[in-house]
Amino acid sequence: MIKVRYEDMKCPQCGRIFTRKSSRQFYCTKECTKKANYLRRKKKNYLTVGRDDITGIQRKAQEMGLSYGQYVAREYLSI
Repeated sequence: MIKVRYEDMKCPQCGRIFTRKSSRQFYCTKECTKKANYLRRKKKNYLTVGRDDITGIQRKAQEMGLSYGQYVAREYLSI
């Protein structure tokens, strides 16, 4: 059996130099992998429209005496 040695790599999460055990390994530990995945999901959720945005729009619509749909349609047509 041929033993493959992978090159040393810098962990993108913590910056530590480590030797990869597989060509698909990008982080030095499971903790770094978990933290990177958490941060990536958090950033993705931040960029999408969340419940707070819809709730804020709904509150503005109620202040004007409109339904959510009427308010959104009015904003869309005013652009």
